[in-house]
Amino acid sequence: MEGGTARPLGVGAASVALMLSLSDDEVGRIIAVIGPRLQSFGRITGERLREVIAESRAAGFSINEENV
Repeated sequence: MEGGTARPLGVGAASVALMLSLSDDEVGRIIAVIGPRLQSFGRITGERLREVIAESRAAGFSINEENV
């Protein structure tokens, strides 16, 4: 990923951290909008993003293990 480029919410650990405080409904609405764009940013999919958010919530911090 090149610095200074626009990325959808959920791509990268920092934006996952922003999503941790959102409700599951809000996360679902965001994924419905950004889902088609995610594949162009690595191995992340809408389903994988849901998993990353759940794992991050359980850990208490944002996790990004090479999804992007």
